[in-house]
Amino acid sequence: TASPTNPPTVPPTNTPTASPTNPPTVPPTNIPTAPPTNLPTTPTTNSPTESPTNPPTAPSTTPPTAPQTPAPTAPVTPTPTSGDADAVAQEAAFDSGYGAPRCANVGSSCDSLALLNGRGIITNGNEPNHSNTNKNGAVCNDGNSGTYQYDESIEQITVTAGDIISGTPVPSGDFIVEGGRAFVTVDLWCWNTGSSDTADIYITSDASSPD
Repeated sequence: TASPTNPPTVPPTNTPTASPTNPPTVPPTNIPTAPPTNLPTTPTTNSPTESPTNPPTAPSTTPPTAPQTPAPTAPVTPTPTSGDADAVAQEAAFDSGYGAPRCANVGSSCDSLALLNGRGIITNGNEPNHSNTNKNGAVCNDGNSGTYQYDESIEQITVTAGDIISGTPVPSGDFIVEGGRAFVTVDLWCWNTGSSDTADIYITSDASSPD
């Protein structure tokens, strides 16, 4: 019923009503407000306040103050001395490795006790584990003839630390040691008066390979 209005009734504003502020209202600070300190406030000490002592204040002793003893002042003993432990009499036991009685520990003596009683398979006197000679050495079989306690037989052997003085055994009470002195006591049966019998005692430096 009414003709339209082709143009707007109010002309538009092509630009803002207020001009914008392109730069900030306060100019920026390109540098700090206070100048920085490039150096420490106190000068540094490049060297210690006191001079160091390069050598020790007292000279060191390179060698010991007393001369060393390269060897013990007293010779060592392979077994304990009587002062270290008491030497005790030892009783032998049969050793199948040797085929004879043996004392496993050192002491003042070693006693075969009744392990040698008899001889071989002699009548009434069969010897236990005969012939009780070191099987690492030469064979030494017992003879089986005769009658026990009438004919010859070795009954007991005892080795004791000590010496024979004026024909009398004198035990020392010390250990039996290699190179020391000892005496052997043998109990045996002889034939008749014994004038025709002898008993031979052998020693060796190595029981595993007797001489």
